[in-house]
Amino acid sequence: MAELERELSGLAAAVEFPPAPDLAGGVRARLGERRRPRYRRLVAIAVALVAVAVGAAFAVPDSRSALLRFLGLKGVTVIQVDEVPAVGPGPLVFGERATLARARRELGFKPLLPRLGRPDDIRIDSAARELILLYRGRIRMSEFQPGGSIITKLTKVGGAVEPVRVNGGHGLWVPEGHLVFELGRQPRLAGNTLLWEQAGLTLRLEGRLTEAQALKIAASVR
Repeated sequence: MAELERELSGLAAAVEFPPAPDLAGGVRARLGERRRPRYRRLVAIAVALVAVAVGAAFAVPDSRSALLRFLGLKGVTVIQVDEVPAVGPGPLVFGERATLARARRELGFKPLLPRLGRPDDIRIDSAARELILLYRGRIRMSEFQPGGSIITKLTKVGGAVEPVRVNGGHGLWVPEGHLVFELGRQPRLAGNTLLWEQAGLTLRLEGRLTEAQALKIAASVR
């Protein structure tokens, strides 16, 4: 265990973390002072879930370098581990049904839309301040402003997580079989996922899509 601790200490020194955002002003303005304790509780729950999952990965025998590296975008962290804890798939959509006009009004940003026609379902996750769109019953696109939603992914080492460029911004391709932790939700097994930054938002596209198909859809987002 001493050797693992030394490895992690070295990793912590090598990883460059972005400065912590000042969420207080935005939370007060958008959620109201009385809702801030709930937001903090949800953030604490999300962090605790990640800690449990990482702890489970470290519990795997001979997993001396389980926490290999961090990859991330604004509001999203991808952690590669030796073993992914076993969980089942979860629902693609959740939150309150809404219209795009209501989403723009309540979330404070203009939704970006792909050229996939009219969404089958539009949801607002108020706790995470996230817009969720469902297309063709199996393609989900979600978007949020940095400082709102918190998403963490656990993926197995060698899972071919790939940095990509989408519409001039940074992106990540994360193959199916990884765990996703979304603010205030139970961890679930996720499908092929493309994440990227565009127009001040972080976007996430998940579904039965190849990387080429996902990149084509993302390129149409305006």
